[in-house]
Amino acid sequence: MSRIDFELTELKERVARLEEQVRLAQETPKGGSYVRWFLIGFMAVAGLMILGVVALGIIQFLIW
Repeated sequence: MSRIDFELTELKERVARLEEQVRLAQETPKGGSYVRWFLIGFMAVAGLMILGVVALGIIQFLIW
């Protein structure tokens, strides 16, 4: 086996490994979605808390 054949065989094996890695990466869910849902939940809870404080302030003002 000549050196070119040996290198060609190595390159084919490497391409096969890289194609497998690409296929696995495309099948797995994206990690950013967890961060996105955490931020959406955090903002919703923070918004509701701020809304509650504003409502309490308005009620206190009306009662006073």
